[in-house]
Amino acid sequence: MKAQKLSEVPDDGAAVNPFVARKQLPNLLTGAGYPTTLGTLHQLASKGDGPPIQHRWGGTTYYDPAKVLAWAHKRARIEAKRALMLVDSN
Repeated sequence: MKAQKLSEVPDDGAAVNPFVARKQLPNLLTGAGYPTTLGTLHQLASKGDGPPIQHRWGGTTYYDPAKVLAWAHKRARIEAKRALMLVDSN
């Protein structure tokens, strides 16, 4: 990500942050059709299977929304394939 020059930063006092914290991911994912809970995301992250982390700051983990949605789409396709394999094997 390219750093903004001071002249490009809004002077209205509002912070510009294109990233979302992990606690915001359930709303993002559920709204996009991937129902997910914060607990599930914590569990996946602890195993290294969660969405890709953008950065950490002050004890908070931040994510790029586009990368999170791409991760969810890929994960949903893998889960759908597994389900089809189970049905075909019976």
